[in-house]
Amino acid sequence: MRVFPKRRLLPGGLSVIDQGQGATVVLLHGVGLCADVWRSQQEALATQHRVISVDLPGHGGSALVSQTPNNNALSSFAVAIEEGLRSLTSEPVAVVGHSLGALLAAELSARGRLPVSRMALVSPVYRRDDKAQAAVMARATQLTGKVDHSATLTRWFGERPHGSDAGNAELCRKWLRHATARGGYAPAYAAFAGVAGLSDSWLSSCAIPLLFLTGSADPNSTARMSQALADEARLGQLAVIDRAAHMLTLTHAGPVNGRLGEFLRQ
Repeated sequence: MRVFPKRRLLPGGLSVIDQGQGATVVLLHGVGLCADVWRSQQEALATQHRVISVDLPGHGGSALVSQTPNNNALSSFAVAIEEGLRSLTSEPVAVVGHSLGALLAAELSARGRLPVSRMALVSPVYRRDDKAQAAVMARATQLTGKVDHSATLTRWFGERPHGSDAGNAELCRKWLRHATARGGYAPAYAAFAGVAGLSDSWLSSCAIPLLFLTGSADPNSTARMSQALADEARLGQLAVIDRAAHMLTLTHAGPVNGRLGEFLRQ
């Protein structure tokens, strides 16, 4: 049975796992998950860094996001995360974001209220085509009442995951159900679906080192997207994990940890 580190509740209702010493690294998970999904990365990186794994609003132990008429869903999530993290540190931080977490990492750096020194964007989305954007928007509008997460887990792990992947899929099912029950899943998915991916304006203005890390077998956050991002970024690097799909932080933790550690040490 997996034992996950204890959480810390910050002013404003943001829940985090805070471990290690050194330069601060912030980990932002994807839709429906929680800080526990980073357990392997947290253990590996905390040997040399202070690692803060965040429960996104409405996920894990964090309070639901408070959205105002003037804020879009993505901005509302970023504000809540930014306020919590600023209560912990005023020093520049490195940010690692997965999927929705990658979009939030970019939003945090664009807002400029939290100093960000570098970012690793795992399974990032960029320039979804019209068909893919229509599909993700359709899924977002259907998130009412009881949600069946089977299709999500199939996209993440395949039809019949086996071995450790089967265990990881069940963990993700548990986290997805918890976020849904707390009311956090639908607004998070709306934030994810509301944009076609990382914006060209952000990419052209971002002057910090960026790592784009994805799996060769991810059908949605494709290697082609990450290659295009690395080509367009001023200080972009590309890493593609062979035969990995969307949940590569779980399924291919060793290669992911090695590449993140290398990037953070540069």
